[in-house]
Amino acid sequence: MVCLTISLKNLTTDQLALVQFKDRIMDPENVLANSWKASTSVCKNHFFGHLPEELGHLHRLRIVKLSFNDLNGEIPPWVGSLHRVKMLEMGSNNFTGTIPQTLVNMSNLEILNLGFNQLFGHVPSSILNISSLKEIDFRDNSLSGSLVDDFCVQLPNLESLRLYGNEFSGCIPSSIGKCNNLQILDLKANEFSGVIPINIGNLTQLKGLYLDDNNLEGEIPEEVGNLLNLEELDFKT
Repeated sequence: MVCLTISLKNLTTDQLALVQFKDRIMDPENVLANSWKASTSVCKNHFFGHLPEELGHLHRLRIVKLSFNDLNGEIPPWVGSLHRVKMLEMGSNNFTGTIPQTLVNMSNLEILNLGFNQLFGHVPSSILNISSLKEIDFRDNSLSGSLVDDFCVQLPNLESLRLYGNEFSGCIPSSIGKCNNLQILDLKANEFSGVIPINIGNLTQLKGLYLDDNNLEGEIPEEVGNLLNLEELDFKT
């Protein structure tokens, strides 16, 4: 398929037209339901292989977007040398291994997306030293460990924490209530245990709370009623 350079308006119009066309197709096996929708990109790259080390020489980079490719191998340590990067998106690839400790050197990082890969092991505690972080997305890997008690104190700007589909365990720390700017808390499909801390009611900016498919027990704290900005709540088994 040839990808032409066209305006965003025309691209959006074409996407919607394709979706409307899809809706008129007889599809008894439901093949198109999840594979063709408005969010599907008309033109996609399919880069594969390891990241070339030479990318580590690009010290002026502010934004790195590598998601939705077929890149593989371990996340190279030299990524941490990109000190000015504010957005690092490497999700939806085939990266393996552990998260490198060198990411702590990315002191300006605000968005870290490593979701939908094949990463495993513990998340380096040094990442908590990146106080500028606003969004963390580690969804759908095989990462393990627990949430340290003071992570909200160390990440005061955190707005979104997405850990869905991993092997995190332990209790949800009571200090979760100190994440004053948190809007999305997605801990579903892990191995968290214990009760929902009552301090979760302090997260007044929260819009999405997903705790389903864990080993949590006890009563739902009435303090959840303080989350007046909440739009989505998922506690199902």
